Amino acid sequence: REPRTVAAGFSEFCERLVPRYTESGDAAATLQGIENRLSATFNVTFMAPYGSRGHGTNVQDFSAIDSFVVLPSSDLYEDSGKSLKQFCDCLAPVLPGTHITEGRPDVAVPFGTRPSEQHHVVPAFLNGTRDEHDLFSIPAPRNRWIDICPAVHSIWINELNAALNNNLKRFIRVVKAWSHYNDGIVWRYYLELCAADYLQNDAAIVYSHDLHNFFHYLADRKLAPFENTKGSSEPVYGTSQADREKALAFIQSTLAMSAKAIECEQRGNTADAFYWWRKIFDWRFAAF
Repeated sequence: REPRTVAAGFSEFCERLVPRYTESGDAAATLQGIENRLSATFNVTFMAPYGSRGHGTNVQDFSAIDSFVVLPSSDLYEDSGKSLKQFCDCLAPVLPGTHITEGRPDVAVPFGTRPSEQHHVVPAFLNGTRDEHDLFSIPAPRNRWIDICPAVHSIWINELNAALNNNLKRFIRVVKAWSHYNDGIVWRYYLELCAADYLQNDAAIVYSHDLHNFFHYLADRKLAPFENTKGSSEPVYGTSQADREKALAFIQSTLAMSAKAIECEQRGNTADAFYWWRKIFDWRFAAF
């Protein structure tokens, strides 16, 4: 057979990350149960999907199903944490395993065993428009509310992806997989913005070299937040303050391993290059 190449390994790996499932019966039934339960308790105006599934940067087996539960603002607390707790207290008795997540807070409802088999539901209220698209206020850390516009973010990602020969979403999935496989210490929405910023003027991707350069970019950025993004009214952070030093060390460690992978590839030692990429991706990268 032809000699195995790192490029072929990345091609195989990228294909593996593309979601191949449709919504299962369990997912639909759980979502209907969530909607019925919340509608019986609150004045639900409507539910709206958002997140990576909406614009196609979700990762097979890992990306949850995200939904806004839109209520009148008068039905929600000024302290967003209290509204999250209300949702959790409403759903937990009938949907076991329901809990409030950290980071950008939401209520997680499992309906299976994989991370992708979760619904993340977010109390929200409409707060105007941006570029003629709905602006939602949702819970944020420290019990605040922030405004986000998922439609504007999705349009931006889709347009940039088209300009980059449809390579952006593939690259985003790879860097999100790196986070998913390593305890998610660097937040995925931040990585999506980083990937778009890094790749915005480069339609051609050589994954081994571009990933190494991307980890350089991350290390140099030092988890600085993104200001004035298309979809968010406030800065987008890369991790919690408590995890900042750990995340920076993790990025540096990954950068060092990717440098070793590049060196092995350049020397023609393909097996060892695969070893380092497999280590970076928690041994889930394509086998040599």
